[in-house]
Amino acid sequence: MQHPLENPSLTPVGFTFSGGATRLQHGTSPGYINHDLVSAEFWSNANSLKASLPRPAETIIHELMPSIATIGRTTKGDFEFAGRPYLSRDIMILSRFVQWFGSNCGRSFLFYSDNHVPEGTPAEKVFLFKLMDENTKSNTTRYLIHECSESCKRSRGWFGECVPDSDYVTRRDEIVVEALMRWLGKKAGQEYISRFKEHFTVLNESVRRETIKKYKEEQIRL
Repeated sequence: MQHPLENPSLTPVGFTFSGGATRLQHGTSPGYINHDLVSAEFWSNANSLKASLPRPAETIIHELMPSIATIGRTTKGDFEFAGRPYLSRDIMILSRFVQWFGSNCGRSFLFYSDNHVPEGTPAEKVFLFKLMDENTKSNTTRYLIHECSESCKRSRGWFGECVPDSDYVTRRDEIVVEALMRWLGKKAGQEYISRFKEHFTVLNESVRRETIKKYKEEQIRL
């Protein structure tokens, strides 16, 4: 997939892997909130041309990834945004993970799930330990960024999805995810989590109140 350059965000909603794109289409019933979509929109806004600098995705790709390994440098990409090069796959990986933060499992990972983090772990490494535990239990990284193809249809999971091959995730993919986890532990990442949690809470409460209001109105009419 190629980045839609006409979009004013570095991480536009829907620019992700097929599994994530499908989840963004879920839910049309009254009172239902597509939490994946909420997270994807919040992330897109944080990386828009009008967003406050530095943009999260820009920091992750051009500062943190090169600090992890030489292969994490981006000197030439397949598109440019605000004058800097990017690889579409890197952006898709970041956006798929951040979209997942809106799901039940993703919110648990983001807000809680500290049981397996050693006491005294530096803040920047907390999410690395959490991800290590998550991947041990569910191969989450592999599942989130996997694209089904003809070659993997013979292998299916419990819900009919493909079971991704262990070689599908490249070393650079791992660096993208590690950089995201490190950023989440930094001040900017912690501030992002706080803003997202507040946004998420306010939105849910608003929908809950509106749902109750409509229910009471319907009861009065009966």
